[in-house]
Formats: sequence, structure tokens, C-alpha cells
Amino acid sequence: MRHAAPLVGLLLFASLVVACGGSSGNGTSPGPPAQPTPPLPAPGTDRQVSRSVDAVAQHPAIAAWEQKVYVVWEDGRLDGSNVYFNRSFDGGNTWWPADVRVDHAPAAPLTAYDLRIACEDDLVVVVWADDRNGADDIFLNRSLD
Repeated sequence: MRHAAPLVGLLLFASLVVACGGSSGNGTSPGPPAQPTPPLPAPGTDRQVSRSVDAVAQHPAIAAWEQKVYVVWEDGRLDGSNVYFNRSFDGGNTWWPADVRVDHAPAAPLTAYDLRIACEDDLVVVVWADDRNGADDIFLNRSLD
């Protein structure tokens, strides 16, 4: 039964991906939004999501629900690869001024990879693999707000 906990987390994640349209690629929400979606930035107008100056941010994953857009990525600002998150509640026009670290690994550097994100309304679930225990394990973190 050593693999039961990662399997349960993976099944929860898979059911949310179907409900939300989240993925490691582009996600869209099912059905029409409850309110008009604000216009996206004009072509050629980028929005910075990651906020670290010295980090190597890579492998983003995105999920969206109505006007809410959630992004996670691998980030090397702590001499490893950790999981960071940012969100927009206006269709991607504005983002939190500071991103949030999602993994709660000990201070030792770890290597996080294969990030996935799913959402439904205010529930956001992030799952990834990392090597903090000396082996590749699956971890999950969630937020209800």
C-alpha cells in the first residue's frame, strides 16, 4: 500500500482537471462565464507572472475558471527547483504583486518537476513530483481561497 496516498491524490487531481480544464498546457473553463470576461491584453502586450529577479522560472502550468486564472511553475530562486504560484481574478490583466511558494519542503534544495494545476471556482489544487525524501514522490497542495 506504499503507493496508495499518491494514487488518491492523483485521482483527485484528475477529476478536477476534467471539471476545470486545467493542465500543463492551456486550460479553459467550461460553459459561459457568469460575468463578461475582461478583454485580454492586446497582442504583443505581455504580463509578468513570476516576480523573482534572480530565478530561473520554467515549465509553467495554467488553469482557469471564469475570470480566475491560476499559474504555477518551477522556480530556481532557492538553489533548487521549487513550486511557485500566482493568480489573476480579471482574466489575466493583473496579477498579485508577489508570487507564493507552494511546496513546503525543508530548507534543503529540492528538485520539483511535472507540475499540474486544476481548479473549480475558489478551489485550486497543485500536484507535482519532487525528490525531498531522497526518492521521487508525488506531493499535493490545495487552497480554498
